[in-house]
Amino acid sequence: MKDSLRTLTALCFSTICALYLNYVSITNKSLVSGSAIEARTKFNLTDKTIFELREDVLYRHQVFMENYRPIRNSAGISCARIVNKDQKEITKSKQFMIKSSNISMDYYLKMTDNCHLFRASRGYIDHPLSKMEYEFPMAFSILVYRDIEQVERLLRLIYRPHNFYCIHLDNKMKTAEKETFQKIANCLNNVFIVKEPVNVTWGEFSLLEAELLCMRILGPYKQWKYYINLTGQEFPLKTNRQLVAILKVLDGANVVYGSLKAFEHYRRRWSMVKAPPPGNITLVKGSMHVAANRHFVEFCLHDPVSLKFIEWLKETRIPDESFFSSLNYNPQLGIPGSFLGEPEEYCLKPFFLRYVIWQFKGYHDHVKTCYGKFVRQVCVLGVEDLPSAYTSVGLFANKFYLDFEPIALDCLEELLYERTWKEYLEDISIDTSYYSHLDYAKLQLKP
Repeated sequence: MKDSLRTLTALCFSTICALYLNYVSITNKSLVSGSAIEARTKFNLTDKTIFELREDVLYRHQVFMENYRPIRNSAGISCARIVNKDQKEITKSKQFMIKSSNISMDYYLKMTDNCHLFRASRGYIDHPLSKMEYEFPMAFSILVYRDIEQVERLLRLIYRPHNFYCIHLDNKMKTAEKETFQKIANCLNNVFIVKEPVNVTWGEFSLLEAELLCMRILGPYKQWKYYINLTGQEFPLKTNRQLVAILKVLDGANVVYGSLKAFEHYRRRWSMVKAPPPGNITLVKGSMHVAANRHFVEFCLHDPVSLKFIEWLKETRIPDESFFSSLNYNPQLGIPGSFLGEPEEYCLKPFFLRYVIWQFKGYHDHVKTCYGKFVRQVCVLGVEDLPSAYTSVGLFANKFYLDFEPIALDCLEELLYERTWKEYLEDISIDTSYYSHLDYAKLQLKP
C-alpha cells in the first residue's frame, strides 16, 4: 500500500512538474528569438479556455481587483479639470515642464527579471475584459527610435493579452536600449521584436520597409481582425473597447487616407521613375497611418502586383505615403475593404485615425492652433492641446515628447486608464454613430 502511495505521489509530482515546465516554456521568452516564436505559434493565444468572460457584476469586480493599478500623475494635477479647460489647473500644470517621472533602463532591466512582478507593478491588463474585445483581436506595429519609457507606456495602455504587437527598434538605437526593450517584450507573450531591424530614414524606402517587416511578423497569427500602425511618440485617444466598437461598425473597410489633388501637387516624388506603376495602378498621395483588414495586409505581403509595386516605389521619394493609399484607392486590384470611387468625390472620409496639428494647411485637415510647439511642421502637443485632442473623433494623437509639458501625456494616460475600467465595470456601450456614417464603410469593396 505504501509503495503504491509513493508511486502515485511521484506520478502526481512529475505531472505537476511537466505542466509547470510547459507553462514556463510558453510564457518565458528568455529563449532565443526563433524558439520563442515557435513556442508562441503552438500556443493558441485566443483559446477560450484561457480566460473566463463572465458578464456578472461580481466577476467584473474580481477582474478589476486583480488587474487595477492606479495611474496618477505625480504632480497632483486634476486631469479632469484639464480636459474641461480649467485655466487655473492648466496654468498650475505648466509649472512642471520636465519629466514628472524618469524610469531608467536599469529599472526595466531589474524589474523584468520577474515578469509577473513587472506586469503587475506596471499595471498591464492581463485580461481581455469584455467578450466584444476578446472576439475582435487587433494587431499593432510600433516604430521606435527613442524614449524607451514613453514607448513602454504606450504599449502598456494598448496592451491586451489577446491582441498582437510588433515592435521595430530602429537600427540607430543604442544596443543597451534595444536589449532593455527586448527584456520588456520577453515578459509579454504576444509582443514580438523585429530581429533584423533597418536604419529608418524619413523620406526613404526604409520607413515602408520597417512597416512591412512588422506585417510579415504579425501576418501568420490568423486571429486578428485589423492592423493598426503606430510610432513611439503617438498615444491613444480611445480605449481598447472604443477602438473595437469603432472598427466593428466600419465592417471591414480599410481606413486609409488618399488624395488625387495631393498627387498633382507632389508629382515630383515619382517623376524620376520612367516606367508606369504595375497593375495599372493610379498613384494616390496619402498617409502611412492605416487601420487595415487582414485581406489588405495579405495583399500587401503576397500579391504579385503589390510586390512589383514595392520594387517600383523603391526608386521614388517618400514611398510610405504612396503605397497604402494607392492600393486602397484602386478597386480594380480587388482588395476587400478598399474604397470605391474617386478620393475627392466623397466628403465623409476624414482623416480620423490621427489627431495631428500641422504647421501648414494640409489636404485632409483644417488649420488648428498648436499650444505646444512645432517640430518639423508637426505640433508636439502640450497641456492646452489636451481638451481638443481628448474630445476629438481621432483614434490616436500625434505627437508627444516626455521632456515637453509631460503632464499632457500623464493626464491622457490617466484618463484613458480610468475610462477603461469604468467602461468595463459599468458595461458601458460605445457611441459609434459618427463612424458608422462615414463613406469608408458605405463605399467599400466587399469580399
